[in-house]
Amino acid sequence: MSWDILLLRVPGDIAAIEQLPDGFCPEDLGSREHVCSVLGSTLPDFGVAEPGWASAAGPGWFLETYLGEDDPVVSLILQTRGNGDDVLPPVLAVARQLACGAIDLWTGKVLRDVDTTGWAEFQAYRSQLMTRDPAEPGPQSER
Repeated sequence: MSWDILLLRVPGDIAAIEQLPDGFCPEDLGSREHVCSVLGSTLPDFGVAEPGWASAAGPGWFLETYLGEDDPVVSLILQTRGNGDDVLPPVLAVARQLACGAIDLWTGKVLRDVDTTGWAEFQAYRSQLMTRDPAEPGPQSER
């Protein structure tokens, strides 16, 4: 189970994904080579594993992304796992380098600062799922 962050070029005044206009077509993030270069220079322990998949790791987190086959790259989803708020600064650094928004797909908000709300909510929900009695009904999301 991962906390997902969508990297996508969005207008600077957009605060949440639902504010994007109907028919919105984003500009691309750049060539695959450029995107890999940015990921590699910004994320610790970055590497490309099998074709199209890349990953990075920090002290309390691990993230991976599928670069896809398209060139140029239009968007990326960073699938984040782990604990600790130190994952957000490198994610935001990647977004700055790619001149794009980092959209928290848990809350729908465009992350511009280190706002750990969505990450904390996701971790709490994940903990509920992992510690619940299998005989009991699952937790309800309060979103």
